[in-house]
Amino acid sequence: MADWDRIKLIACGGQDKVNGLIAHEAIVQAGAELAENQAEVMCLARIVVGNIEAIAKLDGVACITVDGCARKCASKNVEIYGGDIRRQIVIADTLVTLESEDVGSIAGLNQRGLSLAGIVAQDVAAAVKELGPKGGNV
Repeated sequence: MADWDRIKLIACGGQDKVNGLIAHEAIVQAGAELAENQAEVMCLARIVVGNIEAIAKLDGVACITVDGCARKCASKNVEIYGGDIRRQIVIADTLVTLESEDVGSIAGLNQRGLSLAGIVAQDVAAAVKELGPKGGNV
């Protein structure tokens, strides 16, 4: 499968908030779990600055975004550059019932935070497998 056929996984860059750190960790874990030909973890910063190589990989390609908060920076930037968002996860929405739980800080996630990132990573990996080759695009 060519590079542009793999489902793209993009997390927010919200490293200033713990939810952004959970989003980032979830994408890293999902990328590690999936076969190399199934998905590619992409760097949001390269997309935001308009890196030609990065944005070329998005155009019309199935993407899964994980955002930390309601600003949805990853999702918005993927949409701007033509990515086809097939699954969008917002940590703040997903974990709203757990808001009072200690998951760590921006300096690092604790065991509970890593566990929550793992749950989101499983959701991302399941979505990739459900979408199948080329993210369902034929």
